[in-house]
Amino acid sequence: MKRTLLITALFLGFSVVGFSQTSEEAIVVDQRMKGTVILYDSQQGHGFILPDESGKDVFVHQNGLIDEIKEGDVVEFELAEGKKGLNAVNVKLATSFSEGTDQGRRF
Repeated sequence: MKRTLLITALFLGFSVVGFSQTSEEAIVVDQRMKGTVILYDSQQGHGFILPDESGKDVFVHQNGLIDEIKEGDVVEFELAEGKKGLNAVNVKLATSFSEGTDQGRRF
């Protein structure tokens, strides 16, 4: 499973910074990435983010959020290996050019 996730991460163009053979929570990181929330269900606590660098969406769970998000938000995040694939973690609203005015929300 870990080999498959490593190959998937490399295929998607992500550089692998940390990968442990023993850890279930091995982190696969391409520093901070930017993307757009394409679906988020706050009732169920999960959704998907479309990274700017890739056409493949990434799962996000409420446990990986720093800020509250909604569909259309521009966010920054990192990738972590989960039980079923890559997950967005440490997800926060992207800062705007005029620092803090729109907090990454699309109008």
